[in-house]
Amino acid sequence: MPYVWTLVKGDLTQRTHEIHERYGPIVRLAPNEFSFIKGQAWYDIYDHHQGHLNFPQNPLWMAPGGNGIHSILSANDADHARYRRLLSHAFSEKALRQQEHLLQSYVALLIQRLRSRASSPKSAIVDMVQWFNLIIFDIIGDLSFGESFQCLNVSTYHSWISILSTQSKISALFVSLRFFGLAGYAKMLLPKSLLQQRKEHTDMANERIRRRRDQGISGDGQRNDFMTYILRHNDERGMSDLEMEATLRVLVLAGSETTATALTGIMGNLLTNPDIMEELTDEIRRSFRHTSEICAEQVSELSYLGAVIEAGLRLCTPVALGMGLRF
Repeated sequence: MPYVWTLVKGDLTQRTHEIHERYGPIVRLAPNEFSFIKGQAWYDIYDHHQGHLNFPQNPLWMAPGGNGIHSILSANDADHARYRRLLSHAFSEKALRQQEHLLQSYVALLIQRLRSRASSPKSAIVDMVQWFNLIIFDIIGDLSFGESFQCLNVSTYHSWISILSTQSKISALFVSLRFFGLAGYAKMLLPKSLLQQRKEHTDMANERIRRRRDQGISGDGQRNDFMTYILRHNDERGMSDLEMEATLRVLVLAGSETTATALTGIMGNLLTNPDIMEELTDEIRRSFRHTSEICAEQVSELSYLGAVIEAGLRLCTPVALGMGLRF
């Protein structure tokens, strides 16, 4: 019960850190749950070991959706391999390079919006957390569904994004019910408003996924997106429509909120370490004379920028909770 109460309050990450500080690198958080913080544990637990099966997913954390369909997060090894085979084409280096112009167009629009606010005396303070979320949701919407949420254009959140922001809280409540075997009574125990938001999230996502799927492989006929590659390689060993919907719903949530969180953490640490900010700024401005020269290939060669990103991810990990497995 203390574990579940801490989870519901949103303090589990901080509390887990305190426990590790007191008791060491391996601690028991609940009767059937351990937490490991040594780097070697990642390879021992999650790596594939020749001749041994992978540990199965913990059903308390990785459960199927309300319709019983597993996403790529909760799928067993065989189904995960099917899903990953399709998604690997969409996330290949070649495919991502083809999307670079799309990312640059959104970054240019973000800079335009920020400059506009910086020039206004009434907007001296800019909430970068909000702006990081706006651009990332626009990008992930475009890459996943072939259509943007238009957040940057209107400088505010799409109605769906407001609902998405509650999904982590709703998930924590469902996990809490599973700990006590009460998930089947969610409709009786959880607030109707939260259950309605969960349904709206599913409905909105499925509507966009089906609309893009009905357009076929070509989409708008001008560029590829994630769905292009999924449909192009979706054969008898691929994903069903329901599996596709479950996985793309996860992709939108996991690929947007986590990226915005990482950017926020990195920016926050840079602002509180002005010497690091100065050195990073110097490296970037030495490497590029104009913003038009900035591209993925050249950026990947900036060693100090790479170090800043790695440090930022370590100090502010986008995934605060562990990835549950069953031993």
